Amino acid sequence: MTSRGIDSDPLRNFRFRVNLHNTTPGLTTMARLGFMAMSGLAVNNEVIPYREGGNNTTTRKMPGQSEFGPITLTRGLMAAPIITSGSEGSSTGTNEIYHWFSQIFSVQVGRGFGPPGVNFRIGVTIDVLEHPVTKGNGAAGLDPMPTPPIKARFQVWNCWPMGYSFSDLEAGGNAVFIETLTLAHEGWELITAASNASGVYVPAAIQI
Repeated sequence: MTSRGIDSDPLRNFRFRVNLHNTTPGLTTMARLGFMAMSGLAVNNEVIPYREGGNNTTTRKMPGQSEFGPITLTRGLMAAPIITSGSEGSSTGTNEIYHWFSQIFSVQVGRGFGPPGVNFRIGVTIDVLEHPVTKGNGAAGLDPMPTPPIKARFQVWNCWPMGYSFSDLEAGGNAVFIETLTLAHEGWELITAASNASGVYVPAAIQI
């Protein structure tokens, strides 16, 4: 019977980070958003059936286009307070998602943010973090701001908001007000961290 190590454990689904790589004027702070759930990482290859006149017993099947489904991100809505001149503190809320979504309408009529040629599409990375962290950088009690190693990364290309919705409001409820963002995109790539013979992870291909 062999002993189990961290290499034999699957990754946890509750420790992740979503980065929105955005340089659009007016939306440059959007990378700091924190999401509570993410779903929709999937791809399906369409099948093209083909029949030959001399081979009528079976249908040949060839790969067609690859279809990447939309990605859905959810988080609790935080209202950004109005900060007047000379007041202390800073805004704790964000409304960049709304501005990003509303930009789609602006682009259609030629009134997008920034100078001509600014693209409303952005890249998104979804990092799956290591858990638990037992030693080195990110271990509990060793770093004041733990940053667990990245174990897997999904690099998503050319994302833009195709849907934006909110949870219901109810006077008798007792829940968080949720905003949901649905992203259309043009595919993703999965990058996983490697490990050496001693079991020390070397995520050289994954950069923060």
